[in-house]
Amino acid sequence: MDLSLYNENQIALLEDLTKRTAAGTINWEDVSYNPIGVLVDEKDDGTCEYILTHIISCTTDLSGIILDIELSENLDILTGKGDVFVTVTKSGVAGFDEINISLSEDPDYEGKTVEQLYETYKDHPVVLFSNALINRLHNLDKVQDSFDWASYTNQDIPVRIKKISLFKLGMSLFEAKDVLGFHKCVIGPILKSF
Repeated sequence: MDLSLYNENQIALLEDLTKRTAAGTINWEDVSYNPIGVLVDEKDDGTCEYILTHIISCTTDLSGIILDIELSENLDILTGKGDVFVTVTKSGVAGFDEINISLSEDPDYEGKTVEQLYETYKDHPVVLFSNALINRLHNLDKVQDSFDWASYTNQDIPVRIKKISLFKLGMSLFEAKDVLGFHKCVIGPILKSF
């Protein structure tokens, strides 16, 4: 895993947020959640990618510095490859800064198999942060209640995609409102057998 894409301050901030979140010393506010669902991404060549995704957003105030977080976890239905994206927007008297970190930015990511993802990225700062944040927020009423207005898919999905086991797993997790279960699938060892 190559972290040279990010400066030391960016990694240090994410590591600090991870520790504080896991310890429960950060008060996350304005929590919003877009539940597990299927995203169809049509490419320029007319092909489509089918992605299982969920997004959690929240805010905290650390000594006058406002941090807005957006965490997105994705699973490619066709390949089984997981990815985690986090955007940290920092604003305060010192100005504004935005940090974007994801697994797929690593130059070696594309060459990894599903089986290799867990071992390669289990200690990546974005994975450790997502573990802490999802574990902290997954049972909040605001998160669980969002499933009441959501649908698993609102686009036409070909029958061949609906027959794929990962599509069915996503639907089961959606129906069970299992935020933590989906999170564990994104980069966890469960996908070794996919």
